Amino acid sequence: MYNAIQVTRPIRRLLMIVPIIGCGIALGSDGTQSENIIPNGDFSKGNVGFESQLPYIKPADNCLWGGYYTIAARFNRPQLHSLIQEKDFSAPNKHTGDEKVLFANAGGKEPLALWASHVKCQPNTKYIISFNLISLSGDQYAGDPPRQVPSEDWAPDFEIWANDVPSALLQAGLGTYYKESMIWDSLKATSATIKIVRAKIAHGGAIVGICNIQMVPVKN
Repeated sequence: MYNAIQVTRPIRRLLMIVPIIGCGIALGSDGTQSENIIPNGDFSKGNVGFESQLPYIKPADNCLWGGYYTIAARFNRPQLHSLIQEKDFSAPNKHTGDEKVLFANAGGKEPLALWASHVKCQPNTKYIISFNLISLSGDQYAGDPPRQVPSEDWAPDFEIWANDVPSALLQAGLGTYYKESMIWDSLKATSATIKIVRAKIAHGGAIVGICNIQMVPVKN
């Protein structure tokens, strides 16, 4: 039997029940930036320190028409996809001012490891793993020229995986960032493979962004 807690989301659902399966929505402090063991979790160093099942492409106008990811400080300089609103969608948490975002065209009917990294961790330690997540695609258009309005049916859900332990499904914000998280107990592990996985989605295209990835010890 799963335990469950209630959490509120400002846009996509007013109430959601989230199962906790040895992990779940974080209940403790998320520590400080200096305690983060994820290398280049803010993408300030660019396209290094992680892996992806998508191929990389340099930031350029309309570079995300195909199934690629790129690393950029903002979405609209250059405009990475001409059907998406012309806004910067930059990382919401800025500690140094050099933070960037992994933007991707990440649709598809099979799960996709959008980001993965290998870290060394302390045994018998609980960690909170968190990141910010945004969805930018939709089936309605507004403005001049017309741009897509982010909608729920085009917003994929995501999971965090820590050494083959998945989180509950995590929601992307619609045109705004949600901070999503899970708690993972390292038990005897001294290393971990952390993944951010896009769950199945019916659409072949889904423009998303992830940023501010952290893994820090939970403070009681």
